[in-house]
Amino acid sequence: LGACSDKGVSSSLSEVSETPSESPDEPTGDPSSEETPPVEEETPQESKFILLFGDDVAEGTKEFITEVISERVSLPIEIGVECDEKWNPNSRLLSFGKTGASSDLFGDSPLDGLELEGFRVKTARACGLDTMGAIGKGRATDSATSIGTSFGAFALLEEFGFGFWH
Repeated sequence: LGACSDKGVSSSLSEVSETPSESPDEPTGDPSSEETPPVEEETPQESKFILLFGDDVAEGTKEFITEVISERVSLPIEIGVECDEKWNPNSRLLSFGKTGASSDLFGDSPLDGLELEGFRVKTARACGLDTMGAIGKGRATDSATSIGTSFGAFALLEEFGFGFWH
């Protein structure tokens, strides 16, 4: 206990402070005098319900899906086309048409083997998240939007329990 007396502590501190270090960044030997840079922890984004829509999805289909989903989920909804590596891993992702998640879900040639107006629905990991997706072909090979993707979107929503009048 004698080594920890007030007199002993103050004299050792004065010795340290009187001895200049060779460079300002070099530690002085007293751990309490070293400044520790603040650790910046990246806060993950909050969990979201993410809807990705490709350019091949008709505007009316996008609006309908967004409305139906937003009425029934409690998570904030984010709408986009591409994946975001900063998404919270607890987020949910639905992908419709040719999006950043398409190749993860359906491979590099997702429309191969589909007939006109045909579609595929699949569940897999995409963009680092558990994902459900739908993609399809249009009524013609040069269609700007794809009725097949719309059909696939409705089939995917039926998997969630949504019912539609035909």
